[in-house]
Amino acid sequence: MRARNFTEAKTMFDRLGATTLEDRGMFRSSAAFCCEMLGDRDGALTRYAGLAENDPVGWYHRARLLESMEKYKDAADSYSVVQQSVADTDITVTVRRALCLYWDGNEKESALQLEKVLARGYANAELWYLLGIVSFLSGNKKRASSAFFEMSHFNQSNISVWYMKGCAEYLSGRYKEAIDSFARIGKLGGESSRVPSKMKWFLEEDADMQLFYSPASMDKTAMTKPEIGEVNVGLAAMQSFALLALGRYTEADKTALLVLDTAPDRLYLQLLHGKCLAALSSYQQAADVAARVIAKDSKSLVAYELYASSMMRIGRYKEAAEA
Repeated sequence: MRARNFTEAKTMFDRLGATTLEDRGMFRSSAAFCCEMLGDRDGALTRYAGLAENDPVGWYHRARLLESMEKYKDAADSYSVVQQSVADTDITVTVRRALCLYWDGNEKESALQLEKVLARGYANAELWYLLGIVSFLSGNKKRASSAFFEMSHFNQSNISVWYMKGCAEYLSGRYKEAIDSFARIGKLGGESSRVPSKMKWFLEEDADMQLFYSPASMDKTAMTKPEIGEVNVGLAAMQSFALLALGRYTEADKTALLVLDTAPDRLYLQLLHGKCLAALSSYQQAADVAARVIAKDSKSLVAYELYASSMMRIGRYKEAAEA
């Protein structure tokens, strides 16, 4: 095997693995490794099936092989066996298991594995960012926000981190914190509404974060910088709703109008504009906005409610009753 004659080595290891020797599991593991070197992945998996639990090297090779074959659940299970044997100071296995769990769609367990690593003091930007993403996807927005905040300590100028932190806070109803995060984006890239219009999870300079992508997507993943200068409708809409929820109607209206200049067809933003007008006691203007929305969407109950309440405020009860 050391002479790289893997065909002959595999044959010999297969013979040894078929014996009754106590360490025949080790021979099967070596035969499987030879199969890998020969490009016979199926043959390797067949031999790895007979691994002993006290063979962490064999299980690690099996896990990496399964990972390369995009069988992430099985790979995660194999890494779990390795975890029982390696020392707590070896975080590589735990991180790789977390990634496999994430690629398999199990964000919740993936986050737990990452927390184990971070609890041991192995804190770096990549791990905090991974925890933020998997927490976000598993629905734990509070933990996601905290993880992105920790990651920001390593790179205060990473716009995507503040963007994701703000989104997590917004979706968890923490509007004040969300506004603060979105404001940080504005300080980094100009006007807060003119932020990355094509936001990627990672910036180009974050090359160490490529581990986050699955092997299957590595060749087609575009590692591009965010584009600054275009209005991000989604971000500005979140800002407007958050400001409205905080009672900051003038600011909410200003942000909504800025987006409507770019995306006038967004009816929900037109309604947000109308709600701001009503909150600022401009009831006739609010009613006019609601009427324009109703003309485009006759089934919008929100628009009818805004129109009715505005009409009632200015004493036009008949129109209010009809609405």
